[in-house]
Amino acid sequence: MFGYGFGGYTSYFRGSTRSGEVDYMNVKQDYFSPSGLLAAAKRSGAGGVDEDYTARTLDDILRSTEDAPATSAAAAGEAMRDDAGAAALAAGSAAAAAAADHSQCCECEATASETFCPECGDAFCALCFTVNHRKGRRALHRPVPIAAAAAADAGAGAADDGTGITTSSAAVSASAIAAMTVAQDAASSAKAAAMTSDESERLAELISADSGSLPEWWRGRAIAADWFLERARHIPLRLTHEERKLLRLLQGVLRSSSYADRVDKPFKSRAARVRACLLEVVSVLTALVAGADQDVGRRVLKGADLAPLAPFFQNVFELGRRHKIRNPEKMRLSYGQLMFLLQDAQMPEVQEQLGFSCVRPVRTVYDLLEERGALGVLRDPRLAVATQIVVHHGKERAEIEATKQRRDRAMRELLDTHASREIGRETLSMAIYSITDNHSFLYTSRDHCNALIDLLQHCFRPAGYDEADPTTSLAIAEGSDGARLTHSHAAQYHYVLQSLCLWRDLLDDFFRLWSLAELDLLDVTGELGLGAPNAYELRETGQGLHRVQQAPRTDRALRKIVHGVQSRAQQHWVGSSVIHLGDNNVPNAYAFIDKYNQVARILAPVVICLNGLEQFRSNENKIVGKRVPELITLGYRDWDHARRAILSDFFRSAFDGSGSESFFEAGSCIDGRLTSAWNWCNQLPSKHFFPLFLMTGFVGFDGADFDG
Repeated sequence: MFGYGFGGYTSYFRGSTRSGEVDYMNVKQDYFSPSGLLAAAKRSGAGGVDEDYTARTLDDILRSTEDAPATSAAAAGEAMRDDAGAAALAAGSAAAAAAADHSQCCECEATASETFCPECGDAFCALCFTVNHRKGRRALHRPVPIAAAAAADAGAGAADDGTGITTSSAAVSASAIAAMTVAQDAASSAKAAAMTSDESERLAELISADSGSLPEWWRGRAIAADWFLERARHIPLRLTHEERKLLRLLQGVLRSSSYADRVDKPFKSRAARVRACLLEVVSVLTALVAGADQDVGRRVLKGADLAPLAPFFQNVFELGRRHKIRNPEKMRLSYGQLMFLLQDAQMPEVQEQLGFSCVRPVRTVYDLLEERGALGVLRDPRLAVATQIVVHHGKERAEIEATKQRRDRAMRELLDTHASREIGRETLSMAIYSITDNHSFLYTSRDHCNALIDLLQHCFRPAGYDEADPTTSLAIAEGSDGARLTHSHAAQYHYVLQSLCLWRDLLDDFFRLWSLAELDLLDVTGELGLGAPNAYELRETGQGLHRVQQAPRTDRALRKIVHGVQSRAQQHWVGSSVIHLGDNNVPNAYAFIDKYNQVARILAPVVICLNGLEQFRSNENKIVGKRVPELITLGYRDWDHARRAILSDFFRSAFDGSGSESFFEAGSCIDGRLTSAWNWCNQLPSKHFFPLFLMTGFVGFDGADFDG
């Protein structure tokens, strides 16, 4: 059973197990079979593989690429005769005109531009617009005055919703954001330095409080009844064996396509780029069909309709997105190719030629359980025990084994209670294991932030330091050791603490943020819920050509997280509140996700090194040779002094506003905090304590399986 479109898809194919239970885990999913889809389409009379079939065949699509933009222009011209359509198009045109630099006419390049053509995507002077739009379908284009477009979007770039949090976009000048960042950092630093010792300590305890971001059972207490219910809406399902075979096919096609290299480059016109996008999209679709079923691939090349294969394409692309969300460290190259391809496949011109959408929602645990009428398992208190992560560090073997036995017993009881004809034991266990995988991600990413928060509070005091020991001070000064900020010890302590708490809360909600980011990327027409076009602009950002696109859903969610941390800071937030999203620094939602996906890679080696040194200290005579204590003695007083030296340098140099040439790109803004941490990673080999990292097994920040 299958369906078309983004919102109207139907459930997974269902089959019967030996006991009569409906279970898609034990059957071959028909929507993964191109030959089965073509046969079903032929039986239903929707078209097939006949040679005289003249619907949207591959040859038709390739032949139509010459006039594809003209067709879309005609449709836009017709839409402008309708008042509602004209208003929507004018709003999108205003945003596009204001976001780009249209100071000169694109045709003569000698005269100041006066009008912006939304269909062409270019600005013209009055004479060139008249000459280029005299006849044909271009005569239907309706220009928007440049001044009106700029006025319509004035002030929209730096949005402030009253919380003091500002989002920088492409329409805001870099100098204005830089001035705002410097002013906010100076004012907040002075306020933090003026706090009394008692106020500083109380504030440190308050802001580091969990604030509901950590599961309550992690701390041995009961959880809210609907905690799992809300979390499961954004937890992707594990892939089945059949799905993993197609995932390997998709990865192979994406690795060999070089999609972004072929389409993200300068073209003579928008029409030429749209044609290139369409050709590359069709090439990938054809390769997927040929790789899955050679016979169907031959028939597609001979003229079979692609539309009956829409469910196949939708589900194969969904597999890649689901695999990446579940494993953020995977597909670090091919995922970008996938999202850019789907982004272009959503363009009206491309979708019009294909005849279908390549996008469908990611399959989640909530979707499966709701479809099978098994949402009750998410409210069962035994689910917290069945999905518990078994932590080995600092525990005895007997305690670890007892935890495993409790978890396995809870799992068996859940299956006995909730398995039914609608959902078999194997499918239910897959849903539960998917939740466990989410907890594993939280343990390996978010909990590193918690570990460093604990070390900050244990090794340093918020209001003072020992003047005889420089490693106890966190004070930084602009110009010293590459720092771009000036903070007293107290201000830097709270700045680091607030940054770590912000990263922790963001990673705790990372799967939801990822789903919102994908919606922002793929909703280029506004049909996926945004309600207005959200097309990207390909332009030079100083780091090459990037797709600059606004991300309203991601921006709202990120503002809420930042506001939550600021609320706990109680008017003592240190640093700037500027969020870069949809500008030259963070061009789109994909860049945002990719940037904060690095937090765990940055923090994990630091935490592993510190834990390793702690093990060396407690087992000095058992597991290490004599040369290790000698190394410590040469540079440090003892093991604790060595650990504090690493922490002191990390908390100062990784949060000093460095890493870029301007405050607009680094500094103390929300994203600049992470830029400074990246810069510290690059400087690690030159640090005096780098041998300690090597002793504890450090090999790098990237890991091994770069694009698996």
